[in-house]
Amino acid sequence: MDINGLDKINNQIVNALLENGRATASQIAKSVGISRTAVQKRIAQLEESGVISGYKAVVRPQNAIKTITYVMTVEAKEGNFNKLKQVLKDSKITLNVLSTTGKNRLMAICLVSSMEEMHGFLNYIDKQVAGLEKCVHGVLEVVKGEMSL
Repeated sequence: MDINGLDKINNQIVNALLENGRATASQIAKSVGISRTAVQKRIAQLEESGVISGYKAVVRPQNAIKTITYVMTVEAKEGNFNKLKQVLKDSKITLNVLSTTGKNRLMAICLVSSMEEMHGFLNYIDKQVAGLEKCVHGVLEVVKGEMSL
């Protein structure tokens, strides 16, 4: 990934951290070709500017046995958008909830243990918020990027 506004070395540092958030400054320095001290200073500047906002463990529950990942696009009738947003936000099934282009439209990435659980969740949403249009897709493979907690 190249972030506009960062020089080549800072982009290399960011990419090294994206690949391995536990990499040491010495390891990054070796791969980037600058001193450990220079890497530490640059990381501190990236943190202060907010480009790097933290470090976290990447947990992929979808890799557990008996877990199904699906993507759902939901459009609410006028006046029901905030209720829909809250229902999806409060659910333990939703991994991510994204507000997207389109009128009153949300996208949710969800994890369930069975098709029955998915259908139950869809029925629950229908009971909580009237007049929804839904489109649901099962995820076969993550080709690029992360779907993690």
